[in-house]
Amino acid sequence: MTLGKTIGIVEDNFKVTNSRGDEIQLRIRFDFSTCSDNDIRSWLAGNRRIAMQRPLRGLTAEEIKQLDGTVIMANECGRKVKSREEQIGAIAATFMASGMDEEQARTLATVAIDNPHLLTTKESDDEIQD
Repeated sequence: MTLGKTIGIVEDNFKVTNSRGDEIQLRIRFDFSTCSDNDIRSWLAGNRRIAMQRPLRGLTAEEIKQLDGTVIMANECGRKVKSREEQIGAIAATFMASGMDEEQARTLATVAIDNPHLLTTKESDDEIQD
């Protein structure tokens, strides 16, 4: 079964303003049942691309370039995009709030952003054992 058949018919209400300035409220039912999976994926990506444009305008060219190839959760598009430095700062602040000194916190936060696969967890000796 295709995504289009799964989605079926979706009702939407929206306002349209024509070239004469007339505002008209519409209720339209979109039938996706004949749409291919590639159509749906393309429209989804296009929608998320548009949602990301506004927050990306607040970043420098270099910060935007650093996002190339990253994975962004689709439901977070449209929210402020954090630069690499902002992400490191936020993680470091969490570490410092738990008692870590700033230099160590920034180093660990940088590893968490740049090389998360290097991080491992270890059960401490003082954890409660079953």
